[in-house]
Amino acid sequence: MRTFLSTSGVIQTILNFDARNVTPKLKEKVNKIIGKAPGSFEQAVITKASHAAAPLAAWCVSQVKYSEVLLKIEPLTSELDGLLDRLRQSQQRVTECEEQLNQLSSQTEKLNNEYQRKTKEAAILEADLTAAEKTLTSAQ
Repeated sequence: MRTFLSTSGVIQTILNFDARNVTPKLKEKVNKIIGKAPGSFEQAVITKASHAAAPLAAWCVSQVKYSEVLLKIEPLTSELDGLLDRLRQSQQRVTECEEQLNQLSSQTEKLNNEYQRKTKEAAILEADLTAAEKTLTSAQ
């Protein structure tokens, strides 16, 4: 323990520890050590032996328990990841559809304006045609 605590970077190693990386083999090893001397991992006993080791031992036990919890919820976590991925894809599709809808709305507006312009031109041409026919009829 003293050798471990005296190595450089031990604090950073502890801070960066990720319980998701605890393998079943490693967990079994730690549980075996805890099982051999369960009294050694009691707060009062370990504090008498080393004030520095007491919190480390508690952290170690809690990391093993936490890794067991992570293992139990792993299927739910995987399902959540899949659902979040599908959500991102759906949101992207919604964005694409909104862009397409905006383009179609713009085209529709242009076509409606063009239709109104052509309708006005047709009405003017029809009025001119009617006037020309009247003129032609009165001239005959």
